[in-house]
Amino acid sequence: MAIKGDENNKQISMNTTVLQNKLSAVQNIYSIAQSLGPAFFEWVDPVATLVVKELMVDSTSSQIRKQSTKILGVLMKCLSDSNQMVALLDMIIPAMVQEINKKLEKLDFNNVKYLLKEVQRMFMQFSNFKGAFITSPEVKVPELINFIVKILNT
Repeated sequence: MAIKGDENNKQISMNTTVLQNKLSAVQNIYSIAQSLGPAFFEWVDPVATLVVKELMVDSTSSQIRKQSTKILGVLMKCLSDSNQMVALLDMIIPAMVQEINKKLEKLDFNNVKYLLKEVQRMFMQFSNFKGAFITSPEVKVPELINFIVKILNT
């Protein structure tokens, strides 16, 4: 790829193989988790941690960020009771709120909309269970709802 610089055109090469492999790995995790359902249970926590700490905030590819957030909704389907879902939501929701805030600061409303849809999918999956609800001291449900309403009114 030739990029015009101050002095001359400079030749830049990019190795996209690593990026393609990473995206393929994310897509494979999604497919495996979706196919196995509750049989994927023992890998839910490590995968959720990887997604929240590494993939959801990947600086190189928006596709990796989008595909990885889709995994979170599928992970909810791999759990068998509401207590497990509460624990997973307690890990995911603060990270999602942080990402939404970053996107709002950049006025990136397309990604805000996408992230909100993923949050909605997670809550829809949770609504299939009765019992406990989010217990995280970091995010309270009324605050989350007010936060979403504020975004929608923007």
